[in-house]
Amino acid sequence: MKYGWYDFAGNVGVAMMVFAYLLLQMGKLRINDVSYSLTNAIGAVLVLISLLYSFNLSAFLRRSCC
Repeated sequence: MKYGWYDFAGNVGVAMMVFAYLLLQMGKLRINDVSYSLTNAIGAVLVLISLLYSFNLSAFLRRSCC
């Protein structure tokens, strides 16, 4: 299995979304902060980019539905 740049982009995207959620739970961010929304949006775009190259239905449904 080859680890491509798109895999790295997807991993960075997931890390961004998890980090934003962690900061939200720690009280460092609020749900209506622009930085929280931007971090989630950029993370989701990176995950979707990785899915263009190596499609995974479960990850796609998770990002597009919820």
